Amino acid sequence: MDSKYFAVSGAKEVFESRDEGLALWKQQSKTDKNARFKGFASRDDASAFACAGEDVVDSGAAAEAVNSDPGGCSFPKLKTPALNAFRMAMEKDESDKVRSWVEENPRYLVECAAELPVLLQKGCHYNALHVCARKNRAGLARFVLDTITSLEFWRKTYPLDSEAVTERRADHLLDLYLHALDKGRGFTAMHFASDFGHSDVLEVLLSIPRADPTIKSRDGFSIAEVVCQHGPSDAAECERARTAVLELLDGQYYVPVLRPDENDSPARLGKPFSPGQGESPLSSVETTPVDSRPDSPLRVHALAGPMSPSRAREFYSALRRPRDVADRQKHSTVLRSDWARGWERLGRDLARRS
Repeated sequence: MDSKYFAVSGAKEVFESRDEGLALWKQQSKTDKNARFKGFASRDDASAFACAGEDVVDSGAAAEAVNSDPGGCSFPKLKTPALNAFRMAMEKDESDKVRSWVEENPRYLVECAAELPVLLQKGCHYNALHVCARKNRAGLARFVLDTITSLEFWRKTYPLDSEAVTERRADHLLDLYLHALDKGRGFTAMHFASDFGHSDVLEVLLSIPRADPTIKSRDGFSIAEVVCQHGPSDAAECERARTAVLELLDGQYYVPVLRPDENDSPARLGKPFSPGQGESPLSSVETTPVDSRPDSPLRVHALAGPMSPSRAREFYSALRRPRDVADRQKHSTVLRSDWARGWERLGRDLARRS
């Protein structure tokens, strides 16, 4: 049975919407490195977790992790030595060994007790993408991303899941892998790739539509602002790496969909922007009194891209006002019936047809 109630440790609030709980967890984790997000079958258990920040088991039923169900993960848990060996294999680019171990046990990549990325270096909170970004392992970064978004991977891990739950798990874990902050500098994998001048890895990460190139580190630094801070020691090589990263960022244009955290007003379509140019998706959206309320800030929820500047402009124009009359009618109907996700649905449909 799927979780019905969701909570963030110590937040003293219970949600029936998984998305609302996850949004709070993302906000909390920026300031609280130990914040946890879990799902429960019982409201009482969820409330206890939200208030105490600890798992509480009463006489009825045990707290249910976000990803647990009657057909839960049957693969054995991995101990620290095994995870250390896996991390070192990734650092050494031992691709065959890494792929073989993940094939044997999905728990090398997914923490089944909490539906989180596995921490391969717990003191630093490094997941597999952090490791790839720091060690310049573009091939393994692609393998990790392909694996955690593979429905076959999730069917193997949770064979009794419905198709909808399988897709939800994949989307959830992908978001966390891409945007999780490490414990030290508060960097995502994209920040580390930029910081070390590893443009090949950054290109792999930015190729994922879900990746948010505007994300800031815990201290407020963008990906472009940390380029080659720990790049190659050779000056000429460092300059080449810096140029490659900045060209990659400059050439990436996106069309954003923005939504308020509380979902109390419609989502908004933003104009094309490039994070490498220091542009913000928020600056391209017309604000209203509803949007400007302090408790309803707009945030990037989805991105179409990366694209060339001309392609991004064409995509935005076609999405904002379709030329075909039938498409315009469909467009209007979708936005009226689904004010929260209508722009995303229309954008995915346009991308498939483009």
